[in-house]
Amino acid sequence: MKWLKFPLGFIGVVLLGTTIFFCGMVVYIFLRFILEDSNPIEWRDYTSPLPAETIYDLCDKFQLDTEDWLCNPQNNVYAFDFYPVFKKTFKPYNGNWLSHNEINEYIGKYANDCYPLHKLSDGRELYDCDYDIRGDGVFYIGITFHKDGSLESLRLPTELW
Repeated sequence: MKWLKFPLGFIGVVLLGTTIFFCGMVVYIFLRFILEDSNPIEWRDYTSPLPAETIYDLCDKFQLDTEDWLCNPQNNVYAFDFYPVFKKTFKPYNGNWLSHNEINEYIGKYANDCYPLHKLSDGRELYDCDYDIRGDGVFYIGITFHKDGSLESLRLPTELW
């Protein structure tokens, strides 16, 4: 039995080393691929900054200070950057949500399409309109209105990306 001690001890060390190696690999894979987003979506790859005339138009209509970062075309301002302003204006926390006509006063020239009225199972009749600020078909503001033109919901790309 004396001859079995060396091989068993050696095999034990090899098994222990192999186990530690594989556990280390599992931890590495977990940290590398699960916790770290190895390929994040960069939305700027799909669009381009707004033209100066669009920036000036939006800053004027939303009465933003000319010193505001959004109002300087040299800052490479994207439509995406204006969405918090849209949400705050169209759907303020005080509950005085704007109507379709009021929203069109702000961004009507960027309207892309409005879809026919549809009736939901709960009896509400709604229609949807899309607004494309850049005009490139990448990011839309989707707005749902009631039959009377009052605002139901606002869907912004910030909620999708």
